[in-house]
Amino acid sequence: MTHEPQKATSLWQRLKREPRQPTIKRIREHITHVQWLQSLNTARQAVDDIPETKLQRFADEARALNIARMHELSPPKRFSLAVSLIRMQTAQALDDPADMFIRRMRKLHQQAKDALDAYRHEHQEQTDTLIALLGQIVQDWQTHETPDQRLAALEVLIGH
Repeated sequence: MTHEPQKATSLWQRLKREPRQPTIKRIREHITHVQWLQSLNTARQAVDDIPETKLQRFADEARALNIARMHELSPPKRFSLAVSLIRMQTAQALDDPADMFIRRMRKLHQQAKDALDAYRHEHQEQTDTLIALLGQIVQDWQTHETPDQRLAALEVLIGH
């Protein structure tokens, strides 16, 4: 990997760099980053049979090397390390939006819970009054025997 024109860092450094956490504001930037990683991830089937732990170890080793050290390695090892790093970085970049979505849903859930608690607190007195009124209506309905007496008791309660 070589330097891109007009870039201060090499593609290798760009690949090794951890992307910033995706946020709602940075989602387009993150999608562009994921697309770039996926465009590099063309040899992913070459490492399908390698255990995840070994791939992670290769990716960690690749992350620790600079471009000069990478060029010193034999081509098979250099490509193995590069493909492992690309695969791991792509997987992480694809997982990040899911993590962002989960965090956002938790935040929305908490905000909704807080809003519901505030609503309940604001309307507690009114709810208590309505429940007491309903209890009184039921009690008066049961204690009066004739429909006229029940209606008269109900008019007294509602008129209050």
